[in-house]
Amino acid sequence: MPHPEIVKPRRVIRYKPVADLLCFNLPEAILMADRKSPPDFGWLPTGCHKRVIAGFNLADLLISLAILGVIATFTIPKIVISQQNTSYKANAKQLIGALATAYQQHKFLGRASASTRPSDLFQYLNHIKYDTTSYIDVYPNSGAASSHCAARPCAFFSNGAALAADWSTLGGTGTTNAMMFYIDPDSQLGSRNTIAVFVYCDGSIREFSSLLPGTVVGGGGWPGGPSLGAKPNWFSW
Repeated sequence: MPHPEIVKPRRVIRYKPVADLLCFNLPEAILMADRKSPPDFGWLPTGCHKRVIAGFNLADLLISLAILGVIATFTIPKIVISQQNTSYKANAKQLIGALATAYQQHKFLGRASASTRPSDLFQYLNHIKYDTTSYIDVYPNSGAASSHCAARPCAFFSNGAALAADWSTLGGTGTTNAMMFYIDPDSQLGSRNTIAVFVYCDGSIREFSSLLPGTVVGGGGWPGGPSLGAKPNWFSW
């Protein structure tokens, strides 16, 4: 029986697709293609897609900068004002707390009476300067442009705030008798950002919008009651 013909296996040569070769040497024209109408790279092998890196051109960069500029125009002023108001509020509350402590100490020593003046509390406050020549701001809706420390003695503090003591006395020992103070949170003129606070005979402290009905300063009939327009917008309890 004849031997079967021995057929040698054919050597199969597998050539890399042209796309595989191009994957490692993409034409510069493709890499720098216009981003507005990118070419279709679907014909490239899977691993090759990662080598095609899209970038920004000058127009994209200018548009992005313009958008950021518009956003900054509206947001940065609001952030600055918010931080400023937070600082004002912190300074005012710090002085209000100091006033409450000072009055309680004055009362504990048996010195509180109808003739007590707001400036009598300065001796208990840790201020850095006592001034009778400067000017500070007034509260909103005030008829004056500023407050002179000659008429209302001022104390300046390390946090940058100023406290002015009204000239009138407590005027009595009733629940509605009060002394008036001005708190300027930055001790700078021009912004009318001062808040007026009232220390009552019982030691409680209120501002214009929360005054007790029938409140009197110096034994007179003013201010009488709450006044919403005299409170600065930055303050809240």
